[in-house]
Amino acid sequence: MTILHQLGQQIYNPSETGFLMVRHLANQFGKDLIRQFRELPELKDTAIIALGGFGRREMCPNSDVDVLILVPDNMDKEKLETGVKNLLYPMWQNGLKIGHAVRTLGEAR
Repeated sequence: MTILHQLGQQIYNPSETGFLMVRHLANQFGKDLIRQFRELPELKDTAIIALGGFGRREMCPNSDVDVLILVPDNMDKEKLETGVKNLLYPMWQNGLKIGHAVRTLGEAR
């Protein structure tokens, strides 16, 4: 059972519409992701941006998670690689399907 399934079970409310449930799931997952992201000193001075269904706040328990990690142009590559691994590996190990991209500010322009 993935983390999204667990969150879905925790927030399930039969009196709410499906629209509200997918919003609640995306919001809760987003809060958890941001907390984990902020705890990683290697990713200080970077940003994480939700994309796709996650970015639209339309997540179901079987959704994939798409994110963009935006970094300064001069960021240390080893530090960045360590931070990204520390953020994404636990989610992969918990069965989440995560699509990610890492771009510098220069590349994003």
